Amino acid sequence: MHRISSPRSARTGSVLLLALLVTGMIATMALTFANSMGTQIQLARDQAATLHADLAGQSGLEYAMRRLHINPMWKGTEGAPLLYADGTTFTIVRQEGTGSMVLPSEVGLLIEGKQSFSAARFEALLRVNPGDPLLDKAVSVLGDFSGSNLKIDGDYLLLDAPGWLWDFRIDLIPDVQADTRLDDTDVEEKQVKLDTRSVASQEKDKTDGYDKDGVKLQRIADKETEEGAKEIAKAEKKAEKPATPVVPLLSSTVDDLLIHIRKENYAIEGVWARSENGEETFIALDRIEAPGTLHNFSEKLYAWAGNQVQEKQPIHAPGWDLDQYLVASPKIRIFDHIQAVEDLDIPETAVFLLDDGDTLNLKNVNFRGGMIVWTPDDYDYTSAPRNPITLEAMTSFGGGTAGLENVGIIAPGSSLTMVGSQRHTVTGYTLLHSLTQVRRLQHRGILIVLNSATEVYDSSFSHDPEIAEKPPEGLVFFGDLPGVRVLSLIESYDAPPLP
Repeated sequence: MHRISSPRSARTGSVLLLALLVTGMIATMALTFANSMGTQIQLARDQAATLHADLAGQSGLEYAMRRLHINPMWKGTEGAPLLYADGTTFTIVRQEGTGSMVLPSEVGLLIEGKQSFSAARFEALLRVNPGDPLLDKAVSVLGDFSGSNLKIDGDYLLLDAPGWLWDFRIDLIPDVQADTRLDDTDVEEKQVKLDTRSVASQEKDKTDGYDKDGVKLQRIADKETEEGAKEIAKAEKKAEKPATPVVPLLSSTVDDLLIHIRKENYAIEGVWARSENGEETFIALDRIEAPGTLHNFSEKLYAWAGNQVQEKQPIHAPGWDLDQYLVASPKIRIFDHIQAVEDLDIPETAVFLLDDGDTLNLKNVNFRGGMIVWTPDDYDYTSAPRNPITLEAMTSFGGGTAGLENVGIIAPGSSLTMVGSQRHTVTGYTLLHSLTQVRRLQHRGILIVLNSATEVYDSSFSHDPEIAEKPPEGLVFFGDLPGVRVLSLIESYDAPPLP
């Protein structure tokens, strides 16, 4: 007897089969979707890691620029990666090459940013200019400094220890010009490295076993040994390197004086000799608002300094040649042997020609082009002020556009004193012999006091980098504005991973 399935049973089986088929398709699609999502998530993670590695490398470049600005001889992270964020790191390796705390140099860097298994590697070439440390400071005082209630916006410098100052010497220029080692007619002669030591210093270094560059001499006892062979190969490789390029700063010895030379377009522009001033300076400041960094030379820590760095390089006092300003022009107004000016507002630069010992009295003046008080180029700023200046009522100097650019008060032989309680403003470069009994002075730009600043109260000093980039003509600085500039930056795909 045969059992005949009913139509209803057949339909039930078909529905079950279809349900199983659909369920299987949905499960397969879900699995495929899950795998796809996993792949997409991993790709997104890899892309994020690659981006983080790239950003870490760029951060490494910015970090290196800041460190080289502080210390041109910085060697990199020395194999120790620095943590950037969330496990992201960067490593910086300084390539072999020259470096200097005084001369501009080119520095090659290998930079690697890493995040997980992703890495971004860059090769960077930077031009590092140690520059003149006086040009990136709001105020620099090269002698005694006393006062209170002062605000300093930017870094500042106090020469609080003897032996760190170099003086500009105009009288040495003829002797230096006669030095045949500075002859610029031959390229190889221009590239010669001059000995920077006195005769006594040369003999002492030789006795102590140092070469002319201050490098400890290594004696190879046995050239046949493996260590000796390595030393020879290293010396030969060093000798094969190209000559050091011509630089605007050189050193020499004249009459056993250690001097520095600044050259501009192969012409001697300035000569500095080590100062013989060995006196201790007197620093007495309180109530100082200074978020920037104090640069000083002694080991003393000042309670009022929020940030403090002990300098290891000497300071070179600027030189000057103001004769070019004794010719009247649309930008210059000359005051010939005029010792008192009151209630005057002019757009030009005011140039005063005074006899030694004359006092200049200014009351309620506005010299929008700044002011220059002529001073002989061989004036000794360690002596008494040549021309005292007294400011009364409200006075203003610099900041205009019709006079000479970036002139504040250029008076290297003058002391500046203020009478009364009115405000006085100066914008631009200011070079003075001294400040004494100064109150409510507001200075923006570069202020350099060659001798001393005493009894300075209720005043503010701010650094302006745009002003710093363009010193007025007639001022001779040892170097340019310190800075680090990127010459080239390429992504290095084939470079091996950094250690």
